[in-house]
Formats: sequence, structure tokens, C-alpha cells
Amino acid sequence: MEMKKLYPIVTFFNSTYYHKKNSLCYVIRGSQKRKKLPLNGMDEEDIIEWITVYEGYNVIGDLCMGRGLVGVNAHKNGQRFVGTELNGKRLSVMLEKISNAGGKYTITDEEEGMSC
Repeated sequence: MEMKKLYPIVTFFNSTYYHKKNSLCYVIRGSQKRKKLPLNGMDEEDIIEWITVYEGYNVIGDLCMGRGLVGVNAHKNGQRFVGTELNGKRLSVMLEKISNAGGKYTITDEEEGMSC
């Protein structure tokens, strides 16, 4: 409902994660334009890679970064991303992947967060 306040078109794609058919999840896309995309039923990892390569966007978001697929793929394709992750170990793994790929990040005040 919150995305509907920002974007006139909100699409939910049925997905799986870790390439396991029983691990169901959704990928949500907010946009100004309706597009028929080949993403329904794909694994989240494949959807994220497809979006970061083929979609034009200002910033991509990930509410639960986990392994950092969104951040790493966005960085790899020169795109901006924003995300949240409560598990500091998982966050450090993603930051290490981005650093190893030549990316930089800055740690700021805890309340302000971090930028990559």
C-alpha cells in the first residue's frame, strides 16, 4: 500500500529463493509505466540480476539484504541501491564483496546509516 502512494504501477512477481521450489517469495516492482517483464516464476537471484542489467531505474531497494544480491548486482552494473540488514555479519559480507569489486563505502553515525 505504501508503494502505491509513490508509484502508480506496483507489480508483484512470484519467485523462489536459493533456487528451491518450496522457498517462495515475492519481488515487488514500483514504476511509472506498466511493462510486461519475463520475471514471474524466476528465482530471486536471477530476477535481481535481470533487473540490474536490463531495467533503467534511479535506485533499487532491498528491505532484507541477506546475502547482498541487490547491492552487489547494482554495484556491478553501476547502479545505486539502498537496503537494510539487521544481521551485522551478513552486512559485512556484502560490503566485503562490494569492496573486492572496487566499490567504496563510508560508515557514518549509526542513526544516519552507511552509504556505498
